[in-house]
Amino acid sequence: MIPARLAIPILALAAILAGNLPAQDEISTRQIAIQAMYPVMIQALESGNYGQARNICDQIITWEPLNPVHHYNLACIEAKAGGARLPFAFDALAEAALLGFNDVALFQSDPDLSALRSTPRYRELLEFVKRNASGGSVPAPPAAAATPSDPPEIPPDPVFEDGVPVGLFFRMQAGSRTTALPQEAWYFAPDGWVYPRVEAGISATDLAAHSAKGRLNLVDGNLTVVWTDGRQATHALSRAAGHFTWNESRFVPVRPFDLEMPLVGIYEYLETNPGGKGPKGGGILELRPDGSFTWVGASFAAAPAGDSSLTVTADARTTGQWRMAGFSLRLTDAQGAVYRRLALPDDDPETPQRPDRILLGGSLYRKRPLSESAGNR
Repeated sequence: MIPARLAIPILALAAILAGNLPAQDEISTRQIAIQAMYPVMIQALESGNYGQARNICDQIITWEPLNPVHHYNLACIEAKAGGARLPFAFDALAEAALLGFNDVALFQSDPDLSALRSTPRYRELLEFVKRNASGGSVPAPPAAAATPSDPPEIPPDPVFEDGVPVGLFFRMQAGSRTTALPQEAWYFAPDGWVYPRVEAGISATDLAAHSAKGRLNLVDGNLTVVWTDGRQATHALSRAAGHFTWNESRFVPVRPFDLEMPLVGIYEYLETNPGGKGPKGGGILELRPDGSFTWVGASFAAAPAGDSSLTVTADARTTGQWRMAGFSLRLTDAQGAVYRRLALPDDDPETPQRPDRILLGGSLYRKRPLSESAGNR
């Protein structure tokens, strides 16, 4: 593993999360946070707490998705975890190589990667890293056939550019506050397109296949969306602290999962679908720190190509491995079927639970408090 290059006290992380640092730009703040998180991640790896190390590294990658060092370190974590996590180690190594990782000596000697070195795929990736180091022409690194890498889908942080929203937002009932439940997720892309009711993901492939999208145009405080089917809607856009309203709906920025708001936990499907379209999920989903999951009441219907669909069955029990990349949760069952959907945290700041709910693939799930989870395992 490659350690952080600057030694910053771990207490700096607590200061960042508590909001006690002097005002500074967001990139600088994240760099400080990353430097503070690296010692915690390395300590977790060395103590065999691979789930914690993985969660920290995933968060760092969310902040700096184009830094090959972070992907390399994720590969080290997955390789040390071993077993069912080895395919994920190769995925992370391939991503690091694709982003320009070129430390050949470390690649060949790092003891964290020892579980990978006897395989043909490691040798192929080594040749790729050597070509990176030499500056030669570099073909794409070999991909794993059974466990394809998650597509890059790190959205920009929710902001306003030229008066128009950009990023992922929950759509809620207008006038509601912290007690409101998200009805669906909308993605306002940087190129001026809006994608309502996103569920599968926001990679380029996902957006190209999305059934509906609209072009944004802001004039004199009125936001017009011209949908691809020819319809259009024009309503006043009103901005307030932490949200905006449009077309009788309130839009709230989506926060990423982080150390304060971890994805690990047990989730129960909320019977009332906030979108009013009937249930699309079900059962109880447990995401464990070691990267394994159990979903009681749901099974995956494998597709010939691409992502599986979800089948809700009372007596079903699905187990496998989970992986979070950005806002995309990928669940791989024991037969290799992959169910990949957006997983978005919805939190009520008035409660101690973090987060209170997640919106997974368009369905809302309640996160069990630790006191309940301990008695229902």
